[in-house]
Amino acid sequence: MWLPDFMAKGHVSRGELVRLFDDWHLNPMPMYVALPPNRRVSAKLRVFID
Repeated sequence: MWLPDFMAKGHVSRGELVRLFDDWHLNPMPMYVALPPNRRVSAKLRVFID
């Protein structure tokens, strides 16, 4: 299975998961943000989205 590093890190450090293909990487995946049309976006959220 493929998991993002931040989700697997603790399990790998405890030995619960083992990396099989260290030299194999997936291309970055796009991330989308969905907001209701009438929602005001804070400056911090706008920076994160951008």
